[in-house]
Amino acid sequence: MDKKQKIDLSVMSRHELEEEFVKVNDKAVALQTEVEWLREQLKLSKSKMYGSSSEKSLIPDGEQLSLFNEAELHQNPLAEEPDTKEIVKQKRMGSKKGSKQKKTRSLPVDQVEYRLQDEEQVCPRCGESLHVMKKEVHDEIVVIPAQYRIHRTVRYVYACRNCEQTGTEGTILRAGAPAPFFRNSLASASLLADIIHRKYVLALPLYRQEQELQRYGLDLSRQTISNWIVQSADQYLYRLYEALKRHLLKGDILHADETEVQVLREPGREAASKSYMWVYASNRFSEPCFVYEYAPGRGAVYPQRFLRNYGGYLQTDGYGAYETVASDPERKEQNAIRLVGCLAHARRKFTDALKASSVKDPPNITRGIRYCDALFKIEKDCADLPPEEIKEYRNTHAVPVLDEYFAWLREIQQNALPKSKLAIAINYSLNQETNLRRYLEDGRLEISNNRAERAVKPFVIGRNNWLFSNTPNGANASAVIYSIAETAKANHLKPFEYFKYILTMLSQFPETDIETLLPWSDQIPAECRLTEEEQDT
Repeated sequence: MDKKQKIDLSVMSRHELEEEFVKVNDKAVALQTEVEWLREQLKLSKSKMYGSSSEKSLIPDGEQLSLFNEAELHQNPLAEEPDTKEIVKQKRMGSKKGSKQKKTRSLPVDQVEYRLQDEEQVCPRCGESLHVMKKEVHDEIVVIPAQYRIHRTVRYVYACRNCEQTGTEGTILRAGAPAPFFRNSLASASLLADIIHRKYVLALPLYRQEQELQRYGLDLSRQTISNWIVQSADQYLYRLYEALKRHLLKGDILHADETEVQVLREPGREAASKSYMWVYASNRFSEPCFVYEYAPGRGAVYPQRFLRNYGGYLQTDGYGAYETVASDPERKEQNAIRLVGCLAHARRKFTDALKASSVKDPPNITRGIRYCDALFKIEKDCADLPPEEIKEYRNTHAVPVLDEYFAWLREIQQNALPKSKLAIAINYSLNQETNLRRYLEDGRLEISNNRAERAVKPFVIGRNNWLFSNTPNGANASAVIYSIAETAKANHLKPFEYFKYILTMLSQFPETDIETLLPWSDQIPAECRLTEEEQDT
């Protein structure tokens, strides 16, 4: 090891001493900055690994969710059972109306009555006939497991013997029968609807479905099931997907976000390469519509391709690819894109800084969070107003808060430790100031991009279960089906019933007007819709 270099200060001039002091001091400041940054990274890493993922206040001890003790966590020995027992007599005053059937009001009822036989309806004391005094009713929820049956279609074919004997051509007539869902396949619309519902709504991987089907006596491999999913998306559902996409791009307000997905067998790419699922969502004042699109990368070329004919507002998280799309010089004026920022992301930068801070309640960080909370409170207060009044309310209440917020950010920017989480939070908001203020321009715009982030979550939950897609075809099929499933849910449809209906219509009546199958169409059957009571639960 080299010996430390010794400096003889006695032979140095005052000027040389001052220079040496400046060097040492600069080095000390740099080292202290690096130490503080490393401390932040260590604390943030521990927070991500062991802490709460929520940006709200920490959940009190004892209320953290555990998959292993969920039953014990939520059980309450003193809680009353749902009261479905009823004695048919005069109602007592003060009882809560409708509480007895509220939890089961949408379920069909099979009623079984128990009476005394005629010869038993005799008083054991005096021998006179008995009469019905009251009825005691007790309800129980029973489960009828899924049933898989073979629906066998037998179509008779007829021929004319006279034409066979005397004519040059034979006559053959076939009885009318529904077309098979897939030629030479056991698949049906209801079976595919069930598989799709389990995988894309309930996030049940195909290998688990394969195991469950085997328990019911069905030997269907996950490869077969996967082929059916891709084929149903390509052959039937893609038309509906394209209709959703056309409808979405007709609007003038969109939300966008993206998340990673791994595709194992993509030509020309390694299995570990990152691919992405992009999602685009409509605004809250139009029919709920979500469109997912698979892409092998995260570059600007992919949203540029999707949005090439779109013009209007685009709300995002500040990712630079969207800025590239909006600033594309080849865009025509009628297709101009105006970016809208996300204050939830601005707030998230401060919550990250709070998690990384070694100081309890650091004033600058908590003040930044309070500014954001105040702006979200203003949004909550005007959420139920029409767009015109929302805009007016924001101009009155939100503009002063935003002005104060950005003035404060500029004031503390120079004193923030470079590369610290606080500096990142400050710079994010200041760099996004124009976009973060843009929601003030139109009452239909939102303060955050949470609408797109919520649409990403079902895909992320599913991805955490099935981990990856095998091929690009599978990823594209997932984009098609997630688009339809999430749009159906947002329009208060029952996903299984809806998929069963559209798959039946598209396979049996291919000339069906696709507009009549969109989730908000008034021609969707009632059995596909949630009742108002079911929407409230």
